[in-house]
Amino acid sequence: MAHITQEEKKEIAARLKPLLREFGIKASLSISNHMKLVLKIKSGPIDFIGQYQKSFNPMEFKSRVGEDVPLPKNDHFSISHNPANFSDRLEKSTVGFLVKVWDLMNVNNYDNSDVQTDYHEVGFYSKIVIEEYKLI
Repeated sequence: MAHITQEEKKEIAARLKPLLREFGIKASLSISNHMKLVLKIKSGPIDFIGQYQKSFNPMEFKSRVGEDVPLPKNDHFSISHNPANFSDRLEKSTVGFLVKVWDLMNVNNYDNSDVQTDYHEVGFYSKIVIEEYKLI
């Protein structure tokens, strides 16, 4: 069963701090329901939201979900899986930064899940959230 302790969070925070400082990013690390590590990115010089919005195609969205569905706001997003999946939505350097952060967050984590049998066994779940972001 997924579980993460405050001590593990402190170790991860110590690993993340130099990288976040190097890129000028302000963020906070928290634990949700004793099983999910959440990094909330609050401010910095990387325009996450602007890059994400540029990749959004309203016509493609409408063709997939229907004309009567309102467009999403696109003022925030979160990453619950490998950030490399965002390579078509963000600049290469931004994806590189997020991959480094993801890797540091999951150094001692494991995933023995088997999707085909609906068996989930992870050390803990991870999530990167970018919302209410201030570009500095």
